[in-house]
Amino acid sequence: MRSLYFKRTSSASRHSVAVVRGPELISAHVGESEAALKGVFAAASAAAPCVVLLDELDALAPARPGGDGLGGRGDDSGGGGKGES
Repeated sequence: MRSLYFKRTSSASRHSVAVVRGPELISAHVGESEAALKGVFAAASAAAPCVVLLDELDALAPARPGGDGLGGRGDDSGGGGKGES
């Protein structure tokens, strides 16, 4: 749904659109995923002005079991931690 909305709003503003799904970038061979991503941005640069939508990024780095989704920070309060009251 987001991809369709994104394509329609971008076409209304006359920008090229490149929708890339996370699983399309995954490769088992070292360096191929990076090369694929570099190719996406090279193509977008050639089609300028272009908007790149990286969709389904959770496929690239899925949540770890037992993770809180906050990168180990524990809470999302933004506090400095020890010594604060």
